[in-house]
Amino acid sequence: MISQKYSVSQNMLRNDTSAFLNREGIGSVFVSSPEEATALLKSVDNGSTKHIDLVILELPNLRKHQLQPVVDKCILAKIPTLAIVPLDNVGDLEVSLKITELITSPVYED
Repeated sequence: MISQKYSVSQNMLRNDTSAFLNREGIGSVFVSSPEEATALLKSVDNGSTKHIDLVILELPNLRKHQLQPVVDKCILAKIPTLAIVPLDNVGDLEVSLKITELITSPVYED
């Protein structure tokens, strides 16, 4: 189950992150649903990855059978992946996924 804190901050995190990355010249794609996973897979299969520098995976909304092909295709296309996982769900993360980097959500400043 997705935690309430994650649901509230999800849209803000996505918008802020995209804006920041765009300002830094990093083309990013968020994948937070099966439909977005399918669209990304089609883009990679078609070679339409020129402007994709990073794939950001919002894991609570995706199952392993949806994630594995995305991660595998990103590895083949040499596109790094960043997984965003709610702190409450870190223990549920499939350790066999070869995700480039992982952060927990919400992000706290120390």
